[in-house]
Amino acid sequence: MKFDSLNFKTKMKPSQISFLFLLLFLFVPFVTFAQRMSEKKAILQQIIRDDSHAKEDVDDAGGINRSLEKVSITRVDLNKDGQSELIIDLMLGCGAVWNCPFYIYRKSEKRYDLLLSSGGRGHQTLKAKTNGYNDIRVESHSSASETYVVVYKFESGRYRAKICSTRKAVGNRINIIPEKCEQ
Repeated sequence: MKFDSLNFKTKMKPSQISFLFLLLFLFVPFVTFAQRMSEKKAILQQIIRDDSHAKEDVDDAGGINRSLEKVSITRVDLNKDGQSELIIDLMLGCGAVWNCPFYIYRKSEKRYDLLLSSGGRGHQTLKAKTNGYNDIRVESHSSASETYVVVYKFESGRYRAKICSTRKAVGNRINIIPEKCEQ
């Protein structure tokens, strides 16, 4: 190969260059996939340490490696510090009404710190903030006609349930019944 200041010249055949590009395009996604799976595994191991119910669900699914495909990770900077928190949806132990567990973690130097452990049919990051962190709204089905709604606010280093209610369908009306939050 010969390099000069303006041109890149090589004696490689076009087929060799194409082969190198093909290898590059095959290798980079594989490395990224392997890194994602490694991160999922580390997070799932942390969840198991933090939540005994999750350990049971993972064991029932056949162990950590078989459960990795049931883990979804979303990165959201909840406190605008430039570091994304991890929202982890675990599609295990969801129950008949499909209330699945989910967790919010902040990555520290050597581990993941749990900020919220909850479950439901859906969760939403709200624009409202408490102590610099976005509030989180979670809905879980109690029955076909009732939905339990919780708004979590950040307080004392983690999210805590602060506003709770049951939304109940009665005929063509929806009643919202305030509830006491469980801690």
